[in-house]
Parts: sequence; structure tokens; C-alpha cells
Amino acid sequence: MTPNGAFSGTVTVTPSGGGLSTAIPVVVRTTNSPQTFTITPSTLGPVTLTPTNSGTLTDAPAITYVTPPAAPSITGVTAGNTFLSVAFTANATGGAPIASYAATCGGSTATGTASPIVVPGLANGMAYTCTVTATSAVGTSTASSAASPASPVAPSGAATGYTLSGPLGGTTGTASSNFTVTPNGSFTGTVTVTPSGGGLSSPVTLSFNNSFTPQTFSIMPMAIGPVTLTPTNSGGLTDAAALTYATQPAQLQAPTATAGNGSISLAFTGETTSSGAAVDYYTGSCVSTTGGTVFFAQGVATPIVVTGLTNGTTYNCLVAAVTGAGTGAAFAIPSTVTPIGLSISSGASY
Repeated sequence: MTPNGAFSGTVTVTPSGGGLSTAIPVVVRTTNSPQTFTITPSTLGPVTLTPTNSGTLTDAPAITYVTPPAAPSITGVTAGNTFLSVAFTANATGGAPIASYAATCGGSTATGTASPIVVPGLANGMAYTCTVTATSAVGTSTASSAASPASPVAPSGAATGYTLSGPLGGTTGTASSNFTVTPNGSFTGTVTVTPSGGGLSSPVTLSFNNSFTPQTFSIMPMAIGPVTLTPTNSGGLTDAAALTYATQPAQLQAPTATAGNGSISLAFTGETTSSGAAVDYYTGSCVSTTGGTVFFAQGVATPIVVTGLTNGTTYNCLVAAVTGAGTGAAFAIPSTVTPIGLSISSGASY
């Protein structure tokens, strides 16, 4: 809490949500120095923090503090050829959008943005117990209650279709983890996966010879995505749905900085979902032009306020976007910024 001028009195912050309700008084004695406090939610959020003051200051708007989400609930597990398809429903988000889910069966984990999630690479005939977690920008839930054990099964006839599964995203210039193509029966022919976006266009062809054994491949985007992977086949099978592979976000644009009392507000425009994944949050950082401690802040929208800075010290600042696929290239604020303490004695706000 930072007054924008000299103030004597009390600012009371009242929490609501997350199991919190006890008001937090912050006593200020003729100063404009920032005052701090912490909260410890005991249940899922969000927590709304509403400030009021004992003087005649203009109250700051309420802010929201989010927590990790609740664990999803598994609704069913369907067996396939060397895979299990795990269906689930989402529960409370904790106040932040869910970025991804992860299904784990035995020692194998697969991710996705919705139910169901296919966990490949399992042994036919072996029993597996599956759980699911949810992840947002602020953390990952506890694991769901485990589903009853299920066993992948080998097909007994000719294939009629196939599945295409794989990772949600990754960074440019780095090979992805494996994508998996799995026929639902014996198949002779080829499955061709054609990428589009991320600087990729050359198709990947997988050949099957009277086989239902899964085959894998990887990709390496060289430019900001997303990459769409579209599968086709030579044998009259029902094609699997196309997949989208996200990359780290593009660099933010038009950053500006505004000096405050012990703080710098960083504003910007740019990336939202153009790389294939929604932005989880934005990060800002500032460091003195002479070096030393780097001060960080993050938020879900512009501007981001970096606090704890020293008035009269000159700083260089950066901003970047973060998604589940990675962190975008940082954009440096074009000019240095110097926080300045104010000396207003009446009509202040915070």
C-alpha cells in the first residue's frame, strides 16, 4: 500500500474469499513510504481485497488475489490400443483461467486443454490407475481422486481409424516431445501429418505394415506459431482430428513506463493468443542502471506495477508475455525511469 503523499492514519484492507474475512489495519504515520502486508488463504480463492481509510483519501480500487485451482473430477477412463482416454470435469478455478490439464496413468503423463486426454505409450493388458490435475498461471491443483484401474487392449481386427496425440506446445528452435499415431486395428498403409505454421510445411509420413503398433514423430518450429498438424491416410481410415502445437508468445509492443512513489508502472500492447496459447500472465522487471537486485512483478493485464524500488534511483525495465508454451522475448523500455517520492500533504490517494 503506497500513499501518493504524506499521510497519517489507517488503511484497512478487508479480504473476502479464500477462507479469509479478518480485516488488516495498516497504520501510516506522516509518511508516503510504501507499507506491506501478506495474506495466507486457507481455501480456494479468489480473494478480493477491499481497502478503506480513516482519513479523507480517495480509496484505491479493490484487487483480486487468485489461488491454484481445485482438482478435477474423473468421470471415466476408456481403453484403447496402448492408450487410455481419461474423461473429467473441471471444478473451481481459484480465480484464474485454467491453462491446461494433465492426466497421469502409471508413470505416463499427457496434457490437454479439455476433456478427454489420451495418455499414450501404455502396455496392453497392464492395469493402470489414472489421476488428473489442473494448472493455471498461479499453480497446479492437487491430483484428483484416482479412477478405478483400467487396462489398454490390443485390437482384434482391421483398423477403421487412428488417434493422433502429443504435446500442447514448446519453444522455437527446440524439438518437441513425441507425437503418437495409433491405429485402432491392424493397418497397412501410410499416415501423413502435414504441419502448417511455425515455419514448417514438410509433411511427416509414417508407414504401417499390417500393424497396430504406435509410431511417433517430433517437430521443431523455427518461428512463432501456432503449428497446425493435419493427418491424412492412404488406406480409407477415418482420419484423426488435427492438433495445434503452440509456441512461446511474440514480443510485446509499445512498452511505456511511468514513475511512481517507490514504483514503476509498465504498460504495453500486443500478444494475447497469436502463438496458439492464451497468455497466462505478463511479467515486468526493473534493475538499477548500476546493477544489483532485479525487482519483478506480474499481472494478467497491462499495466504491471513493479514495487520496492528506491526513489531517486534510475532503472532499466523489461516486459514479456508468458504462456504454457514458454516466455516470449523480453522488450526493453526505450528509456530509463526514476521513481520519485511525493510531498503532498493533503488531498492524497493511494
